[in-house]
Amino acid sequence: MLEKITIRNFKSFAGKVTADFTKTNYSLLPQNCTEEGILKGVMFVGANASGKSNVLMAVRILLDMLFMERDINSSLYKCLFNPDPEFSLDYFFRIDGKEIEYEFIVNTHRHSITENLYLDRKQILQRMGNSARVYITDPGGKLYEGEEVDQEILFLRTLYFNTRFSFSPVLKKWMDFLSGSVYINAFEKQIVSYGRQNLSIIHYLKDKGPDEINAFFDEYNFRQTIEYGHKSSGRNTIITVGESESEKDIFFKRRVVSETR
Repeated sequence: MLEKITIRNFKSFAGKVTADFTKTNYSLLPQNCTEEGILKGVMFVGANASGKSNVLMAVRILLDMLFMERDINSSLYKCLFNPDPEFSLDYFFRIDGKEIEYEFIVNTHRHSITENLYLDRKQILQRMGNSARVYITDPGGKLYEGEEVDQEILFLRTLYFNTRFSFSPVLKKWMDFLSGSVYINAFEKQIVSYGRQNLSIIHYLKDKGPDEINAFFDEYNFRQTIEYGHKSSGRNTIITVGESESEKDIFFKRRVVSETR
């Protein structure tokens, strides 16, 4: 679970801000906390342009850069109101009772990346620019240089895809946790799955059909139903998808319309 994240000079945050997801005097919905006291769900409340979305962006950029083969376009992320050329994101996770801290710093003038990875405060990875040292199997650190360390890509990504962290069950479980993440933006109508799971509505309907969705609509009094098929008929209209029976589409029906006619 993500325990906290510290943001510095990122997007609208000119200074250093920490979003801490551990409970304090939290008493409502006790099932919303892990045994270690980390909130399973949170809600950000604030005025427009106060930075709510940018906290989520700080989480998403890590997922994108680890699993979506995305380079850093630093001009999109550094705060415009701070002359400091560096921005940083520092993540703290709690996995099986162990603390994992991962930090990366981007210098927009030198176009360089610094990375630090710690397991229970013991450094596992240290990267500065085109040089990285890994202290997992070699106490003195295994050195990577030159073409082995891409200037625009997190070395954590390279290390993971080369080794899958087979030598560390905790780090492997951490990356499995991250790769199982899903980003949903209802405003932009966007959903991103970072694992192998296909979350498209078409894929779901092909596999399971519309019954569970319609049951959800009934339970929460949504006055509509969903159909998935080659054609759909209403009181006065029949809509057909293509010429072949194998061609299908999604149809929404509002019950309130049919009931008032």
